[in-house]
Amino acid sequence: MLDSLRVRIELEADDDVTLQFKAFLQARGAVSGTCPTTVAALWESLTVLARLAMRAGKTKVAVDNAQQYRDAFARSTSQPIVQFGIQRSSSRVQLLVIITRAQPSTPLYTENPMRILLTNDDGIHAPGIAALHAAIHDMGEVVTIAPADAQSAAGHGITFHTPLMVAEVSPNAHMKGFAVDGRPADCVKVGLRRIWPDLFGDGALPDIVISGMNSGANVGINVIYSGTVAAAVESAFLGVPAIAVSLHIGGGAPHWRRAAEIARHAINQVMKHRIEPHSVININIPRTHTAECALPPMKVVTMNTAAGIDNYERRVSPAGQVYYWPSGDGMKFFHTKAGTDVEALNERFITITPLQYDLTNYESLAPWRDRLA
Repeated sequence: MLDSLRVRIELEADDDVTLQFKAFLQARGAVSGTCPTTVAALWESLTVLARLAMRAGKTKVAVDNAQQYRDAFARSTSQPIVQFGIQRSSSRVQLLVIITRAQPSTPLYTENPMRILLTNDDGIHAPGIAALHAAIHDMGEVVTIAPADAQSAAGHGITFHTPLMVAEVSPNAHMKGFAVDGRPADCVKVGLRRIWPDLFGDGALPDIVISGMNSGANVGINVIYSGTVAAAVESAFLGVPAIAVSLHIGGGAPHWRRAAEIARHAINQVMKHRIEPHSVININIPRTHTAECALPPMKVVTMNTAAGIDNYERRVSPAGQVYYWPSGDGMKFFHTKAGTDVEALNERFITITPLQYDLTNYESLAPWRDRLA
């Protein structure tokens, strides 16, 4: 039975085609050279690849085992994996795409017990992480590594010039963990690089990192500020798939246990499918104020990108110093685009947003190369 299909493209030193095709694959879920796909999507990808190669001119395209691929893979229930790499020399660029047979398209997370690193940005003693720990503890072996104190809106800051003090703590009778005197991204960095290997052996990694449950929604542009999301992104940097979970507080006190039950449901639904190693899924739970709150529907949405409306009240201290006190609930934006996370969360959907950390504007590469040539 066929194991792989190789597509080789060689072209002159202009490597726009490789960048365009890489962007094309990444738009369909590829990160760091690996992309799960369907047979139909794969043939679409190969069609685009051939078209881009033809446009580049002076190219050589070689496809091995194409007919066998159609016969063997098209009938298979397996989920093919596309891997791509780029090699450059002084005069030529070679793009190699390899399609290999993967395991059947069943959930990745089937080992028992699964190992989960749990973190947050509200601190290890926050009610949200305790509630989420209680909701997911039966999913496998959960190790909590979280900031020693609140780090809300810490973004992706990390600690360079001071040591990271780590203490084993027991926030409640059912939860133990490691309190890190640092930021959320620090917790994941030191957790994956040192604490996890110390616990489970050299080279060991968790199956997934879950960050949350945050007190407050992380939708729209707030995703950029969020320490909760940053912890998940740090995990993705290091090759471990991650889920960020946040609760829209709104007016009134949240019912943390019910919110965590809803979060567990959303996590279960997401984890029925493969999450790639360098991927982040951002989940937001609607306002949950009572134990009777119904299970909301889920919606996969994009991130709203309008700036938030921030207010600063001018005050004067007793010593006569002027200062500005920030106010606002973090959910007011200059506009809310239809079909985005902000709109869906306000409509009481559980929002699911896949995130990526490559900030390159691929559409602008060619124009800027022309301008600066």
